[in-house]
Amino acid sequence: MKPMVLITWIDSTNHTTGWTYETETKTIDIVSCGFLMEETDEVMVISHSIGFQGSHFDSFVIPKGCIKEVVVLDKHEEKKSGKAQVQQRNRKKG
Repeated sequence: MKPMVLITWIDSTNHTTGWTYETETKTIDIVSCGFLMEETDEVMVISHSIGFQGSHFDSFVIPKGCIKEVVVLDKHEEKKSGKAQVQQRNRKKG
C-alpha cells in the first residue's frame, strides 16, 4: 500500500474582480493529506482513496516548488496472513 503523507504547501491567491489601487502579495499555506501515488523531480501526486488493485480516486498534483513540508504519517505494509486474504475475498463477493 502507498504511504500516507501530510503535505504543507503554498497556494497562490487572486485579487478581487474590479479596479484596485493597492495590490496585496500574499499566499496561502495549505495542508493536504493523502496516499502518495507518485513522486517525480517536479511534483508529488496524492489521492484520498486507493483500491486493492492500484486504482485510486481524486488524485491531486502539488508542484514541489510550492511544498514547505512533507510528513510521512504511516508506512503500510502488505499483509500476507490468511486472515487478511479472507477479508479481501469477502469484500469482492459482497
